[in-house]
Formats: sequence, C-alpha cells, structure tokens
Amino acid sequence: MKIVKVEPIKTKTDLIKECVLNGLDNDGIMDLLSLNYPDDDYDKLLNHIGVIRHQLRKEKRLPTINHRILSRHKLTIKYMTRGETNTQILKRLKKKFPEIEERKLKQRICEYRWHYRQGKFE
Repeated sequence: MKIVKVEPIKTKTDLIKECVLNGLDNDGIMDLLSLNYPDDDYDKLLNHIGVIRHQLRKEKRLPTINHRILSRHKLTIKYMTRGETNTQILKRLKKKFPEIEERKLKQRICEYRWHYRQGKFE
C-alpha cells in the first residue's frame, strides 16, 4: 500500500495571497477565482483581492507602486553619505537599474553631488 500526501484545499484568501505574491494582476486572479468559485459575486471577489493587497502592503510583504521610483534617489544619497565616489555609485546604480541610460545616471549623480557639497542634505 502506497501512502500519498494530499495537499489541503486552498481557501479563497490563500489562493488570492499566493497569486498576488507571485505578481499576478487582478484579471488573472479573477480568472482563477471564477474557475474555482463560479457562484461568487464578481464585485465581492474584486473587493476581496483589494483588501488582501492592502494587508500585504501593510505587512511589507508586497512593495508599494512608487517603491522603485523613490529608491533610485534614496540609494544615490545613501551611497554619497557613505563617502563613495561617483564611479562607485554609478556602478551600483547601473547594476540596480539597467534600463536607465548611463548618461542620465551620471547626470543625476553629479547633480546630487553638487547639492551634497552645498550642504542641502547630509
């Protein structure tokens, strides 16, 4: 006799959390939910997805939308306050943000360096 481990049936909440953490958008999640729970109301399911996304953002398990935009600025300032040179900062930023042109990164670093020397931020 062979023993087989059976996975427990997932609840709606578990299914939505897993989909959100895997980066699935609302339409994809709604398609999965409509297959698994065809009798449920569309608006209630959509509201449930929004509530779970909000909870995950509060728990810091899901990044906010503007996280990537702010991080480039914060990283540049952080590296400057550590005392790194412009070339070191450029290498780090190119690795972190490969889609941004090197020229634009250099320009932003020089601009921040000038403000840093003026004492506008520490």
